[in-house]
Amino acid sequence: MSSDFILSVLNGSSPYTLHGSIDLESLLDHEIVALCGEQTNSSYRIGDTLWKVYATAIPGLSPEVELGRHIHAYTAEVLGWISDDSHTLAVITRFIDHAADCWRIADNLTNSEITHLWHAVASVHKDLHNAFGVKEKAITAIAANWRQRFDDFTTQLPTLEKFRDSAHHVYDYCERSFSTITTTRIHGDLHLGQILKNDTGFFIIDFEGEPGAASAHHFDSPLRDIAGLIRSFHYADINVAIPNVDKPELLNAYLIDRFLYEVVYEHNHRPEWVTKAINSGRFIPALAAAFPDPIV
Repeated sequence: MSSDFILSVLNGSSPYTLHGSIDLESLLDHEIVALCGEQTNSSYRIGDTLWKVYATAIPGLSPEVELGRHIHAYTAEVLGWISDDSHTLAVITRFIDHAADCWRIADNLTNSEITHLWHAVASVHKDLHNAFGVKEKAITAIAANWRQRFDDFTTQLPTLEKFRDSAHHVYDYCERSFSTITTTRIHGDLHLGQILKNDTGFFIIDFEGEPGAASAHHFDSPLRDIAGLIRSFHYADINVAIPNVDKPELLNAYLIDRFLYEVVYEHNHRPEWVTKAINSGRFIPALAAAFPDPIV
């Protein structure tokens, strides 16, 4: 169905609107190649372009388009998108050739490459900051959201209750120590599988936000992205060096929140990964007391 959808766009018979400057005629000479992988949406390579057709139409402008147009490096260039009157149906980006996702090559990344990766993340955050500005959010609201998410997660998976004291100790400390948090638009679900690498460097992709989140358009701290990437290294049993941040206590809170989210996600979607997800929490110093063999 998706390939037929794309073909109708290429030959001009689609009822939907194509945005952007794309030479459709030149693409007609190329095969539509379906790409395999663990993904919800359908992706196709056509020449030097990548067409991602959303499994569920995105209300309004897709965050991938909205954010991607303002990122000047370390991502796949947004070439266009397809919409109906009120939804984004697909996004078209430059295809990144000869690339591997970083989850598959995590064990082979050198310290120098990991430093470069953090530079790429910082560059993307700077571009988003410049494009969308910042909002100061009250720490009371942020901490309340952490606690609510903790309660929601433990309702779904009661075994997480053993982390309550450690988590709330960190949340309480942040609430006492800060009045506001600086937020901006972020990736929202950053992990090694969302980053490609080839001989030219790193490319951060899939700016769709956390699966199941109420909105991918909200502002949050860039520390959420940093925590997501750190946790992805933890999944790979790599105790990655944590980059210098202004407020390490806040990073601890985001690490815990991400850890809890991941365990519940695995419980709901990949039950065979739950034990791995829980055990990877031993890399988080604030949760060390809950593990017999913490990494310190």
